[in-house]
Amino acid sequence: MKSRADWKVTALTNTETGANQCSIQTPRVLLINDSSFQLESLRLFLTKNGFIVETTNEGRLALEMVRSNPPDLVISDVVMPGIDGVELCKRLKADPATSEIPVLLLTGLRYNDAGVVEGLEAGADDYLELDAPPSLLLKKAERLVSQHRERLARLRAEADRKKALENLKDAVELREAIFQGSRDAIFISNAQSEFMIVNRAACEMTGYSSEELFKMRIPDLHEEVDLKAFRKFHDRIMSGEDIVSEAKILRKDGKKVTTEFNNRRIFISGRPCMHTVARDVTERNQMEEALRQSEEQYRDLYENANDIIYTLDLDGNFTSANKAAERLFGYSREELMKMNRKDIVAPDHLHIGPGMVERRLAGEEIPNYCGDIIARDGRRLTIETSIRLLYRDGMPVGIQGIARDITERKLAEEQLKQFAEKLETSNRELEGFAYIASHDLQEPLRKIQAFGDRLKAKCGHTLNREAFDYLDRMQGAAKRMQTLVIDLLKLSRVTTRARPFVRVDLSQIVKEVVSDLELQIEQTGGSVKTGYLPTIEADPTQMRQLFQNLIGNALKFHRPGDSPIVKVEDDLLCERDKRTSRNKEPAEFCRIIIEDNGIGFDEKYIDRIFAPFQRLHGRSEYDGTGIGLTVCQKIAQRHNGTIFAESTPGDGARFVISLPMRQSLASQPE
Repeated sequence: MKSRADWKVTALTNTETGANQCSIQTPRVLLINDSSFQLESLRLFLTKNGFIVETTNEGRLALEMVRSNPPDLVISDVVMPGIDGVELCKRLKADPATSEIPVLLLTGLRYNDAGVVEGLEAGADDYLELDAPPSLLLKKAERLVSQHRERLARLRAEADRKKALENLKDAVELREAIFQGSRDAIFISNAQSEFMIVNRAACEMTGYSSEELFKMRIPDLHEEVDLKAFRKFHDRIMSGEDIVSEAKILRKDGKKVTTEFNNRRIFISGRPCMHTVARDVTERNQMEEALRQSEEQYRDLYENANDIIYTLDLDGNFTSANKAAERLFGYSREELMKMNRKDIVAPDHLHIGPGMVERRLAGEEIPNYCGDIIARDGRRLTIETSIRLLYRDGMPVGIQGIARDITERKLAEEQLKQFAEKLETSNRELEGFAYIASHDLQEPLRKIQAFGDRLKAKCGHTLNREAFDYLDRMQGAAKRMQTLVIDLLKLSRVTTRARPFVRVDLSQIVKEVVSDLELQIEQTGGSVKTGYLPTIEADPTQMRQLFQNLIGNALKFHRPGDSPIVKVEDDLLCERDKRTSRNKEPAEFCRIIIEDNGIGFDEKYIDRIFAPFQRLHGRSEYDGTGIGLTVCQKIAQRHNGTIFAESTPGDGARFVISLPMRQSLASQPE
C-alpha cells in the first residue's frame, strides 16, 4: 500500500518516550495531511508531547485505519485531494462505530471560510489554523482527548449499568420462575415461624391461598403439635443446622398429606429465616411399602416354594439357593455356596446345562429340560429345569434356575407307558377275539336253526304241541343269539376295520340313509326332515352307521297311533349366515341334532342307554339287542367327538352329536 499512496504509520515506542507507558494509557492520534513537511513536523511535535501518532496523507486510507483501530483523536487537514477533511469528518460522524471519535480540522484559512464552516456543520469538534502556536494545538488535542475519554467512560459506565440491571432483572426473573415453577412446595418463614414467602406448589399442597398462608404459622399446618418439641426443632434450624424431616400436614379440606421437609437457615435483609422445601411423599411411601411387602412375599415364596430355586455365576458356582434346594440336594445353604454344579449333576448329564445356556446366550428360546443329579445321600434324581439369564449393566453375569423333582413322575410315566402298551395289546387281542368269536359262533347257530327246520320237516307229524313249542323256542333263541353275534361283530369293527378320515358330506350320507330306510318310513307312516349338514373329516362308513342307527331308532320307538317325525339338523358352534349357508367365522366343531316325537325315556336311565346289551323295553315291545347306541358312542369317540341324549317320557328324544370339523394327524388310524 505504500507504493500506491505513499503513507506511513509511526507508533510511539518506549525508546522515543523514555518511559515505560502502555499503549492503552497513552493517547493515540491519527494525523492526516497531504503535505509531507507539515505531516512530519506535527508528528514529531505530538510524539514529543506524549502521543502515539499514526500518519497518512490520504482520506480514504484514513477511514480504513480509523475503522480497523479507532484512535483517541483524528487531526485532519481540510483541503486534500480525494476525500478531504470535511468529507472525512462527515463519514466518521455518520458511522455509529466512529461517531464518538473527536475530529480536529487544520486550515490555513480564516474561521469564516466556507470549508471550515462546512466541516463544523459536519460534526467536527474543533478547528485550528496551521499558523497557530504549537502550544494551542497541544492544548486543544489534550482537551479533545480528555473529553473523548470522559465521554467513553460515561458511555461504558452507562452500558455497564444497563447490563447489570438487565442481568439483575434476568436473575430475578429466573429465580422467580424457578421458585414459582418448582414442583416442590417452598416455604420461607421468619423467626416467629410466620410464613413470609410461598410458591404456587405450597398453595396447591396445603389448599390455602398465599394470602391465607401469610396469616398462618408453621404449627397451623399440623393437626397435633407438641409446641415445646417444635420450638427445639425450630431453634436447631435457626442456629444453622440443616434437618430433613417427615410429617403429615393438614390441608384446608381436612385431608392429611405425608410430607418430607428439607429445612435450612437463610438470611433475608440480615435477618435469619427458615427455608423449607416440602414434597408430598404419600405415593412414594405407599410404593415403598408395596415394594417392601412385595419383597417379603417374594422372599416368602422363594424360601417356601416347593420348586428348587437357585442362581449360578457363569462358571457354574452357586450364588444362592432356597430351602427346597437344601432339602433335595441334601446340602446346607452354606455348603452349596462353596460348591459348583459339577459337584451335584450326574457325570453323564454334565453336558446338558451348559448346552442350554449357550443356546440361551445366542438368543434362542429354550424349553424346560430334564437332567439327573446325585443327592448327598447317593440317590440319583431326575429334575426338570427352566433357566433364565441374569444381567448387570446389559451384560450376562449368571443364571437363575427353577427346578422340580420329577423322579416319581418319570417312574409313573414309564409305568403308564408300559401299562398303555399292555392295554393296547390286550385291546387288540380282545377285539381280535370278538371278531373271531363272532365268526366262529355263527356257524353252530346256523346249524341249530338248520337242524331245527329239518326236525320240523321230517318228524313234525310225530311231535306234540309242547314239543313244537320247545322247538320254536330253541330256534328263536338261536336267532336272537345270531343277532347278538352280528351286533358284537359290528361293535368290534368300529376300531378293527376303521378307515382313514376323508372329507365327508354329511348331507349326502343322511340322504343315502333315508333312502335305505324308505321301507321302514313307509310302514310307520313317518317322515325324516333334514336341514343343512356340513362337510367334515370322518370315516364315511361309520358316519353312515351312526346316522342309520339313530334315525332307525327314532322311527322304531314311536308312540302307537302316531306317525314318527324325525328332524336332522346342524347347529354349528359359531354363527352361520342362513342365507348363504356360509360360516362367518371358522368353526372347530359341528353339532348335529337328531330329534323325534317318539316315546322318549326317563333321563335317570341315561347311562344305561349307551351301555352294550342294555334295553329299557322288553323284546315283545320293540326288537333289537341294545347295542346300537353303544356303537354310536364308540364311533363318536373314535372321531374325537361326543354324543349325549335329552328326553322326557312320552315327549320324544333328542340326541346331540359333536364332531370336529377337522381331524388331527394323530387321530388317523394306522
